[in-house]
Amino acid sequence: MKAWKRLLIALLAVLMLCSLMACDEEPPAEEPAPDDGGTTPQAEEKAIDVYFIAGQSNAAGTTTIEDAAALIADYPALSTGTDPYIMYAGVSAALDDKAPANHNWGSVKLGLGYNATHFGPEVGMAKELSAYYNAETGKQAAIIKYTHGGTGLRNEWKPPSSRSENEAEGIGGLYDGLVNEAYKRLSELKEKGYNKINIKGLYWMQGCNDTWVYSDNPLSYPALFANLVNDFRNDLKDIMRDLQGEYAGAHNIPFFIGTISPTYRMGEGSKGKTWTDNGQAMTTAQNRNNPFIEMQKKLAEDNRNCYIIDNGAYQTVKYEVAANGTVTYTVIGRDVSHWGQADCYAVGRNVGKMLLEKCTDYRP
Repeated sequence: MKAWKRLLIALLAVLMLCSLMACDEEPPAEEPAPDDGGTTPQAEEKAIDVYFIAGQSNAAGTTTIEDAAALIADYPALSTGTDPYIMYAGVSAALDDKAPANHNWGSVKLGLGYNATHFGPEVGMAKELSAYYNAETGKQAAIIKYTHGGTGLRNEWKPPSSRSENEAEGIGGLYDGLVNEAYKRLSELKEKGYNKINIKGLYWMQGCNDTWVYSDNPLSYPALFANLVNDFRNDLKDIMRDLQGEYAGAHNIPFFIGTISPTYRMGEGSKGKTWTDNGQAMTTAQNRNNPFIEMQKKLAEDNRNCYIIDNGAYQTVKYEVAANGTVTYTVIGRDVSHWGQADCYAVGRNVGKMLLEKCTDYRP
């Protein structure tokens, strides 16, 4: 073989060997990231427990503030402020109110009813909740209210699962409004930096309007209520999954059902009115209210994670039956439909106590 051919072959062999060696080499190790000593900031958990109030006028707040000093003396935070440990936002409307009271986030205070001279269950609720949500524990709670007086579950609050395809305008509008209010207020809490929103419970104070038609179809209200509970849990579950990526208790939110006053619409009139009859007003009210109240109590038995707030001790009308059958009546509520100041405050406190018992680990 000629010398130049041998030289060419040898050169090609050397080049191939170098190429193979290069392929077998380990890639250069990446430089390790600098040690920050474990000081990389983590997102701090900012938690808040959320409670809802929904229903009609005794939820909205139709009780007149008669003696603000007495309420503030028992719960001074009504004057000094409950924010940030207990916050409030929501909507309250009276019967046929076209301009409902709309409150953005702030403290629980007097005047959160349908106007600035009235209040609702939020006041007593906050009083009791403050035993758990306060500066000492550092725990925080939020109350979201969406209410409208003079409304019924069969109409304005009718849940989606109970509606037909051709419902009249306005049917179910308040249910839809509640879901929208929940999304709005929960979104605002997220914007405030709360990254651990816990859904705790809902106080449902409603039914007075439905007593007038309950006897026509006793099965209607229980069926509507069952759908209300299931629909709201599903809608709230979707909201929390969208906002926080988890249900956070929304899928099984407890419902606390407030019974109506046993003397609701026992006669007519406002506080202080007195009259007598042969028992007609008493009998009419009892025949209308008592079966409905018994049905309300059974709702807690028939629906998962539902509880009763028994308001039977709180009357709007005091009555006495004489030996001859004459009945003397005195309106002790704001009127025959709504509680007076002391009773409204007591009802709210009972709600708060039940919420603490069923929704938290607080034990007095």
